[in-house]
Amino acid sequence: MKIFQYLGLIIESDSRQEAEINTRIEKTLKLYYAMNNNFISKREISKKTKVKVFKTIYRPILTFGCETWTLTKKEKNRIQAVEMKYLRRVRGLTVIDKVRNRKIRDELDIEPISDFIEKRQLSWWGHLQRMDGSRKAKQVWWRDRRREELGADHAELGMT
Repeated sequence: MKIFQYLGLIIESDSRQEAEINTRIEKTLKLYYAMNNNFISKREISKKTKVKVFKTIYRPILTFGCETWTLTKKEKNRIQAVEMKYLRRVRGLTVIDKVRNRKIRDELDIEPISDFIEKRQLSWWGHLQRMDGSRKAKQVWWRDRRREELGADHAELGMT
């Protein structure tokens, strides 16, 4: 399996995104720990400002390139955990406080990261549909989808 980096994204030859998602999570956590004591935990800084930083810096680092991801349940949970780590800290809460994620998001007026990713993916899907068939992005997208479908068909027939 070959892995290479292009425009800040890690691309694997077998079309998996696990390495890319792990890198996104690592980079976001580095940012979290760099900002935690000097910014997120400061009571002098308003929640509104912290939410603005979440939407303009933190979330984009976490979701960069998410339009092409196919997430497993485990990956969705890990991404949500990184999201909630920041939001809980903004609210001054920990997991021990047992406050539901939905309540925290509602109080801070933040949509769930899974919904955000899904909207980005649907936007990319629409962009692909409007794209001319000669564009490489569209050709690669459909080639990978056909390969996945063929693999599923072979598995159903017991050919793998």
